Amino acid sequence: MRVRQAGTRGWALVGLGTAIVLALLNYSRLTGTHSVAVNGLTVLIPLTALVGAGRALWLRAHRPGA
Repeated sequence: MRVRQAGTRGWALVGLGTAIVLALLNYSRLTGTHSVAVNGLTVLIPLTALVGAGRALWLRAHRPGA
């Protein structure tokens, strides 16, 4: 991996991380409601990230050429 690619990926990670944190912290403002059921959905954001990371690791181990 070239240095330019590593820097670009790093900035993308910082940007996505910032967006996720801001979305989690301001979720009730984004949805416009104070419903516990709706605002409880914030659990799905990190859960989805964990499932995606787990799937990526599984694919890397079982299908390295894909």
